[in-house]
Amino acid sequence: MDQATGNELPRKKSGVLKWVLLGCGGLLVLGLVILGVVGYFAYRSFNMDPAQAEAAANDIQPLTIPADFKGQFSMSMMGMKMATLESGARGDPNNSRIVLMQMPNTRADQDAVRKQMIDSMERRGGYQSFLNRRPDETFRLRGADIQAQVNSRSDKSNSVQYTLVFQGTSGKTVMLMVSGDENRITHEFVQMLLDSVK
Repeated sequence: MDQATGNELPRKKSGVLKWVLLGCGGLLVLGLVILGVVGYFAYRSFNMDPAQAEAAANDIQPLTIPADFKGQFSMSMMGMKMATLESGARGDPNNSRIVLMQMPNTRADQDAVRKQMIDSMERRGGYQSFLNRRPDETFRLRGADIQAQVNSRSDKSNSVQYTLVFQGTSGKTVMLMVSGDENRITHEFVQMLLDSVK
């Protein structure tokens, strides 16, 4: 008795699929907007002006920059500041680099912070060429001993890198990395930098 006749239209399916697709599309658009905003602020935090990179280095930790080092790059994002100073052209075997990073935390164990930063750089590929670990070296900073992790390059160059973590003048944790040809970047060179810390 209740049989459908050929003239009746089939019942519409519920719009569940439509709402699921609209929801996924909305989440995708929202994700792209958030990614765009983060990218914009990241772009604005990077600076390639040499004078501003030197000013950023001085802001992170006042010290005497060797005369032949020039600002290369700086950034400030989410409480972390970084400045890179270089001597010589990129690719030049005599190229040397000083990197200063200031972390937003203030009460961290310096060895743990150093390990965390180095692990982060290894994951991003920025540290992979300095894999040959040498014995740590002891320096003096503000009348106290400070340990530096020392690494040499895994390739045939004579590059070495010293990595130190200490409490900066601002009270925040600072990482200092000095790298270059081991005939120039020596224990004495790094100690000279630390002696100039204000």
